[in-house]
Amino acid sequence: MKKLIYHISTTFFSLMLTQFSFADDTGFISPGTTVNDASIGTIAWGGLSNATLSDDNYVSSWLAIGQATNYLKATNFGFNIPAGATVNGIEVEIEKSFIPDAAGSVSDLQVRIVKNGIIGSTIGECCNWPTSDASQAYGGTTDAWGETWTPADINNANFGIAIAGQANLVGSGTAQIDQIRLKINYSNPIVPLPVELVKLNINHDIEGVYLNWTTASEINNNYFEIQRSFDNNQFETIGMIEGNGNTNQLINYSFIDNNVDHNNTFYYRIKQVDYDGDFEYFNTLSITISPQKVTNNDINVFPNPFLNNLNITLNTGHFMVEQVRLKTITGAILIEQHNNFSHSLSIQLDQIPKGVYFLELAGNETTLVKRVVKK
Repeated sequence: MKKLIYHISTTFFSLMLTQFSFADDTGFISPGTTVNDASIGTIAWGGLSNATLSDDNYVSSWLAIGQATNYLKATNFGFNIPAGATVNGIEVEIEKSFIPDAAGSVSDLQVRIVKNGIIGSTIGECCNWPTSDASQAYGGTTDAWGETWTPADINNANFGIAIAGQANLVGSGTAQIDQIRLKINYSNPIVPLPVELVKLNINHDIEGVYLNWTTASEINNNYFEIQRSFDNNQFETIGMIEGNGNTNQLINYSFIDNNVDHNNTFYYRIKQVDYDGDFEYFNTLSITISPQKVTNNDINVFPNPFLNNLNITLNTGHFMVEQVRLKTITGAILIEQHNNFSHSLSIQLDQIPKGVYFLELAGNETTLVKRVVKK
């Protein structure tokens, strides 16, 4: 059997992440739906589809002295907040203006959040509308508008904002809205992976390739699959080791692959599988197994000198003898046997005359020669 030369790829790392969250936001998004809601005011809005872009096309309502608009209700923003996230705040931007006929102004009557299609009771009104387009901000990165939110609430197509305006008691004019946008600020949790891996290494000896790994803690850990590849691309499962479910103790695992060829490179990875079927892969490790020549010091021939029988033992498991020859000092072959052995062999030589001979042992593309004497 060939002697194995190997390199070890060893990785020390931790797959466990401390549970924390990171801030994220949706960016400002315009509504997919804008409608007139007559639950407040008396004057309806026109041009309802014009609140999505800042393009000087307006949703508008002409107001006489003291009149108030209905709600302009904007919904269907298409948010997709991840499940498990925490909603921190809602920012609203409304680009608006008031074009007076003569004197007069318009101010916010009410600005309210819309939850599940219902206009809420939280009021966010601000101030007089400018006489040229300008964006007014409402809410903030940590302003939940007096509500408790889930991602499903925000992702609901009926989530949105409603605004109504009112003219003062001086003059009339046109209230107009060019664009409505909302941004959601949220915290996205990072959930710890189920296994904290603190050691993973690979080595080999004559018996095969050994994988050893240690976990510091396990959550819901069902089992490990050991997978092997010859090209680091296509992997096959060659074994399975049961996990320890839930534990905070150091656990050592090992696996031996004793079905390996010599003079080849192998790639191994471990797949950790939860009870619910979720899984993670550990880092891929590689190992190269190459032949190494043996020497005469790896062979024992005894007794020498011998009388009738000659015994051969190998001191290494890395050499497989495939052929045995006994030659005279002139090179003539007296005995030739085809044997496959890696440990010991006994040859009966009582019929050959006394003298000096050379014993050849061939295998693994190597030939070893021992001088022996028949007495």
